[in-house]
Amino acid sequence: MPLAEVFERVAGPDADVEFVAYDGSKAGRPGSPAVTFSIKDPTAVSYLAQAPGALGLARAFVSGHLDVHGDMYTALSRLAKAQRMDLSVSERLSLLSQLGGPKLLLRRVAPPPQEVRVNRSWMSGRRHSRGRDASAISHHYDVSNTFYEWVLGPSMAYTCACYPDAGATLEQAQEHKFDLVARKIALRPGMRLLDVGCGPGSITRGLAERVAPGQVIGVDLSRETLAAARRDAAARGLANLQYEEGSVYRLNHADASFDVVYAHQVIQHLREPAAALAEMLRVVRPGGIIAVREVDWGTAAYWPPDPWIDRFVEVHLETWARNGGEPRMGRRLRALFNAAEVAQLAISASVWCYATPDETEEWGSSYAERLLTSPMGERPVEYGYASRADIEAMAAAFRAWGKHPDALWTFVHVAALARRPA
Repeated sequence: MPLAEVFERVAGPDADVEFVAYDGSKAGRPGSPAVTFSIKDPTAVSYLAQAPGALGLARAFVSGHLDVHGDMYTALSRLAKAQRMDLSVSERLSLLSQLGGPKLLLRRVAPPPQEVRVNRSWMSGRRHSRGRDASAISHHYDVSNTFYEWVLGPSMAYTCACYPDAGATLEQAQEHKFDLVARKIALRPGMRLLDVGCGPGSITRGLAERVAPGQVIGVDLSRETLAAARRDAAARGLANLQYEEGSVYRLNHADASFDVVYAHQVIQHLREPAAALAEMLRVVRPGGIIAVREVDWGTAAYWPPDPWIDRFVEVHLETWARNGGEPRMGRRLRALFNAAEVAQLAISASVWCYATPDETEEWGSSYAERLLTSPMGERPVEYGYASRADIEAMAAAFRAWGKHPDALWTFVHVAALARRPA
């Protein structure tokens, strides 16, 4: 079988792309999709066979063994949505034979030099020591900020947008969200504010604009992210905004030194949320405001039901807990704040809802890819919560669910707003 036809079989009949291989073969749908994958040499085949899915595709592309002609986003989106996971064992063995047999898998091709290597020594040392926490954050977040701009938009806002109207752009929706946050926590000019886990400062800078000339400090453990945040603040002329490296467990500030302490989607990842909240309360002045927002994965609801998606939710929550976090932190915020003996506690909630064909297909395909190519799928196997076959079945279920005309997915985010007792 010509090589290009092998790739067409793996991609499935719905992949609206063309394949051109180094053996001179062509397959797929020429012309109409305006997207062509050019497999340039056997190394590209090895990458794709040894790491099926987006990971192998990315390795082959960045190392120059595969070219994409046409819009990259369209190419990846079409291939990801169409990629087949329903091939039987015999079909897979047959395709492997067509590609060159078992030797294709036995002779491992080293990942390209651009790929980050996991260094276990990064996680050595005392738990929650500044060095260990910084290493963990660096591993996950110290990537090119160009990547964050591509995924999140120019503002790099790592939060759901709030659209004021149907015609608003993403950036306008993010600005509207910043205004909503500022109103909710009663910001006013002259306040001194601390943003814990600030990331690239996409929310922090909006807060700084609204409390100016009051000072705003963003704290994070990712050095590269902080460097980008500092450049952005300088470019915007935000003289009242500064960033510093630090841990939520050991904030480098005096007692009662802020009017407001804010944390967005931070506590859910922590092993010791009460200790983190106590440290945030320490640095806020008596009568000052503390505002926290967290997801509650236990509220995830979807339709139509699928046993493999049910299994994913179960395994996802188990893995999150094993990693030391709390995926249901949203529902625990009231208890967490009550235990800290805060004053004037107010709890509110909002809902993420995916209910259009584009939204559900994007949500389903994105989770399928994350299961197949990221720690989301690797950790459950490592911990013994699922097999690789289970992970593949979950990914296939997400893709099928996303294309269903009745698909719906929702879950709740909870916010806590309180004051430190006077």
